[in-house]
Amino acid sequence: MGVPGVELADWPFLARTEELGLLCGHVLAGGESGAPAAVVFGQPGVGKSRMLREVADVARRQDIPVLLTIATKATRATPYGALAPVVSGSAAAHDSLTAWYSAVVEAIHPAGSAVPLLVVDDAHQLDAGSAALLLHLALSGAARLLLGVRRGEVTPDPVTTLWKDEIAIRVDLQPFSSAEIGRLIEAGLGGEVSASTRAALARQSQGNALFARELVRAAVAAGSLSCADGVWRWDGSVVLAPRLVDAVGERIGHLAADDRASLALLALGEPLRSEVAEDLLGTEPLARLEGTGLARLDDAGDWRLDHPLYGDVVLAGLRRGERRRLVRQLVDALADRPSTAPLDVVRIARWRLEVGAEPDPGLLTEAAVLANASFDTALGEQLARAAVERGGPPRASVALANACNSRNRFAEAEGALADAEERILAHHDIELHQRYVDRRHQALYMGLRRRDETLAMLDRFVAAHDAAPAEHRAVAQHLAASYRAEVLLDEGRLADVLELVDPILNDASVTPLVALHAAEIVGEVLARQGRTTTSRGTHRRLRELAASGGPDARRAAATSILQECMCLTLEGWADRAITVVEPISAAMAQEPDPHVRALVALVVGGTQLPRGRFVAARRALLDAVAGFAVRDSGHAGAWASTMLARAHIVLGELDAARLALDRADHLQRGRLSSRMLADHLLAHAELTAAAGDSTGASRSLLDGADSLGELPVDRAKVLHSAACLGAPLRRVRDELAPLTAVESPFPTLLLEHVEGLLSRDPDRLSAVSRTFAAQGLTPLAARAASDAAAAHRDKGHNTLARQELTREGLLLARCDGAHLPSVAPGAELPQLSRRESEVAGLAARGLSNADIANQLTLSVRTVESHLYQVFAKLGVAHRRELAELLGGTSVVDH
Repeated sequence: MGVPGVELADWPFLARTEELGLLCGHVLAGGESGAPAAVVFGQPGVGKSRMLREVADVARRQDIPVLLTIATKATRATPYGALAPVVSGSAAAHDSLTAWYSAVVEAIHPAGSAVPLLVVDDAHQLDAGSAALLLHLALSGAARLLLGVRRGEVTPDPVTTLWKDEIAIRVDLQPFSSAEIGRLIEAGLGGEVSASTRAALARQSQGNALFARELVRAAVAAGSLSCADGVWRWDGSVVLAPRLVDAVGERIGHLAADDRASLALLALGEPLRSEVAEDLLGTEPLARLEGTGLARLDDAGDWRLDHPLYGDVVLAGLRRGERRRLVRQLVDALADRPSTAPLDVVRIARWRLEVGAEPDPGLLTEAAVLANASFDTALGEQLARAAVERGGPPRASVALANACNSRNRFAEAEGALADAEERILAHHDIELHQRYVDRRHQALYMGLRRRDETLAMLDRFVAAHDAAPAEHRAVAQHLAASYRAEVLLDEGRLADVLELVDPILNDASVTPLVALHAAEIVGEVLARQGRTTTSRGTHRRLRELAASGGPDARRAAATSILQECMCLTLEGWADRAITVVEPISAAMAQEPDPHVRALVALVVGGTQLPRGRFVAARRALLDAVAGFAVRDSGHAGAWASTMLARAHIVLGELDAARLALDRADHLQRGRLSSRMLADHLLAHAELTAAAGDSTGASRSLLDGADSLGELPVDRAKVLHSAACLGAPLRRVRDELAPLTAVESPFPTLLLEHVEGLLSRDPDRLSAVSRTFAAQGLTPLAARAASDAAAAHRDKGHNTLARQELTREGLLLARCDGAHLPSVAPGAELPQLSRRESEVAGLAARGLSNADIANQLTLSVRTVESHLYQVFAKLGVAHRRELAELLGGTSVVDH
């Protein structure tokens, strides 16, 4: 397939428009009376040369003559070498410097011609004569000057004089921000790039646009950066293609052999504590590396490379023997200054393995645990496997299983733990046993979906503690009960789950990990029972566990937020739910754990669907599917694929929806979790309806609702969807009514809609529509508005029917161009422009014309004109009527 944008010599010019405007406004201004000048400073790769070319292009479009040259080390060795194209032929007839300067001026700016723009890139490389000539041209007004200078380099005095004496303006280009690099990459690829990929590439390029471009080109060519489902994703592999090596090599190619070896040592060992670095490298080599911008001393007192790609390139050039020699130096240096810092423990273990030194199995095990904790599970697996092979402690097998689980290799994880089961259970170590059961449950049940084997494993675990001290026996029983509860929850047996887990949550003596697992389960079960208010009590427990600062505090904090989002969604508060989850979603691009990123993306996608933000939902759910492909947990990957199918369906992408459902069916391995059952039923019914069979779709939902017996809110949603697709309303009402006894108000609201459909009461349906809209349930609000319009027509209320149709149209306009089979098509609707919609929405919310003008940066007269058009198109005469028409419906997305 073609790669849009990747083969272009230049990517789009972005993020420098302010600096471009400043330079063009200054350097290209004026004419015969003066010749302004500017000096642009920047580090390599921040777009300095591109900026000069962009200004030159603007000059040409303004019919200003452009002379462009680049100074180099080679031209510096020749007097006036860089300016040879400019002064060629002017020097031969003149033996005095003054006469020659006059000849040059005449040559580049003949009498009566426009003042040219002379662009000199890398002006720090100019020889003394060329620099002096440029100063003369600026002072004489013979040329507009635009010079580029690499920051940190020694610059000829005449060039420095230009900006110091304010003959020229100085513009400093800063490295691109992560967001700017992300936008640049997305524009260069010509398509959407996942948030985690944008963040990772920005982090790797560190604001250097040149490195970013070559990194992307190499990754695309190698396939490590690829486009699937319309979204570009990178697997993190740095591909050192020749162009990238050349781009980075320009910065390190000048190093002497000793300094290159020092750079390689730093690349292998960074971050290096300052005392270790000084012992190993020496203060003078470090000073030279720092002086050339290749290394830096960070705020913590550690030496690092100034850019990660320097290390990738210099290490790629090392021979195997040379690398082993350098690694031995690092091992010896750290051995002389022992450290218990996690990073040092991991590095010493890894380096000892690499050079063939026999590391202690205990050290390997500790390093494996630490590597897993930092999400370097490939290294964690390597270290743990080495520890197991060397007869390491039982914890090594648990660490190995953890690494394998984290990479979706559940059979290997189960094999490692099955082999070590007897050894692990023989150790009366509560912490070890907790991690063992957690990892084995993840492999055996969540990964392999072997229910009976999982329950048998838990029985053996409890039996192994029969003779243990009472405290250990109680922990084992509580732990096994909490994991049995996971099985029951998947089967939809919520009452049985609470019977098992409630005693654990109320036992103050349980360990933090057991308490956390119990709180997670109870909070979810209560919410799914519709007891959302009660569920929030467990959120407080989760926040307490998060505040404790233990090893699982981060997990507890995230779970409390995600469960609050779940409660709000089950209560029908879609807009509130998205405001809860969006703050952590924004931070997920930097999250190292792909499972956590995917889980948050799943929640975001599931929250955006009922809001009608189907494109945003699809984007988030594609990220979730990609993340779970790397690291899944039970039903999560299948659930994400199912919800993605729902987004595809409503966007009219039926083939993609079928593929997503096929993927979900494959991942379920024959076991459908109750957590995703409602979405499974809805996805298949919506696909059937989209294919034209609404009757079959509604029948499947009615039949499937019976399987949601202990999930009242999910059952209410399925029944309501059946009604919208044409199911018998009285049957739906009778089945919905008992579900309204729960704490969640959502079933009651859905029942009110069905009652309105039964009674054909337009005012009741209109009120339901406004409630749906106020809660952010835009597609449902549009459906109820359509129903209200039909009921008004039945009663001959054509004006009111037209107003409801207008509301329906405005609501549907916010639904990303969706194909909603449950929404009946209305009459032809009036079209408001974007600005008219903004003005209408603000006026409906009660803002005065002056307030609207201030908020939208318009004149009051312009606001009045837009309102006149809005009133005419919508058939209203007053703001009160506009507010009634749009009541509860903001037509502007904030």
